[in-house]
Amino acid sequence: MWTLAALAGWRAAAYRLLAALLLPPSPQRWQRLSAVAGDLRHAEDAVAAFPFFQPWRHLLQAIEEIDAAGLARLPEAYVRLFQISRDGVSLPYESCYGVPDGQGAGWVAALLTRTYARAGLNVAPSAGESPDHVAVELEFMAYLCAREAAAWAEPAPREAMRLLAQERSFLRLHLGRWLGDFAAEVRARAGVPLYVATAAAAEALVHHDGDLIEALLDQIAPLCEPGEPPAARTHEQTVEDSTPREG
Repeated sequence: MWTLAALAGWRAAAYRLLAALLLPPSPQRWQRLSAVAGDLRHAEDAVAAFPFFQPWRHLLQAIEEIDAAGLARLPEAYVRLFQISRDGVSLPYESCYGVPDGQGAGWVAALLTRTYARAGLNVAPSAGESPDHVAVELEFMAYLCAREAAAWAEPAPREAMRLLAQERSFLRLHLGRWLGDFAAEVRARAGVPLYVATAAAAEALVHHDGDLIEALLDQIAPLCEPGEPPAARTHEQTVEDSTPREG
């Protein structure tokens, strides 16, 4: 039975795995993400009740099925899918999807850079990716979830709630707005099952994680009202208490 700290830690690892899969593949990166995928596979029973479970399980299976020959083909497939523009659309950037009228990639990058800076992060130019790259945004969610896990474990429930609210805001303003369109483009263009599975798992996780965050905020916020001591149950609440169910 998971605590909220364990759940936030799992979410951090899941977002980090997705981010790694959507960066250019290399043997070193693949070795690291395969290890993370193996760890997440061991936790399957704990997340089996979540609505995103089926796409997630398919992704872990797709990772396990990549052999040496398939791994050797991934760099070419990645370039063809994510680094060659079609009709002016370069898939992995938020600025290619639904940018407000009169704004452009620079506006989105500036907005995200400010968001990251407020959380104490900077996107290093050496990283080679724009702030609105899908992997950068997923990694930012991993960072917030990891901090949330630490806050629940401390315990510092009000800090954990603040981070949950920050996660909700980021999903609403960024990943949740465009990842569905991104996943649809990947399905339309990809010939590699791994990237189709990655996009589907990312779309499902982002969508249903938003529902989970809402449920957590609704249920736990009354226990953390200003001026009242937070209940001990706040950081011991189990995953089953807050899992959004289908239907």
